[in-house]
Amino acid sequence: MSAASYQHLENATVIHQRSYAAHAQESPRLAKEAVAALANHFWRVRGCPIGSPEVDWFLAERELRYLRLHG
Repeated sequence: MSAASYQHLENATVIHQRSYAAHAQESPRLAKEAVAALANHFWRVRGCPIGSPEVDWFLAERELRYLRLHG
């Protein structure tokens, strides 16, 4: 992957994280949906590997928690 492609992917990830964090603050149900959507995004970014969904789920939870605290 070229440096420009990697930067574009990184920028898209940040935009997704902020969007999901905003939705996660609205209600517990939306929070779970935001985690699931961001985890799916991370999974796709990693190339859709088989067998480790918890990696993306925990990363999504951590990222949303951080964004909620630090905006």
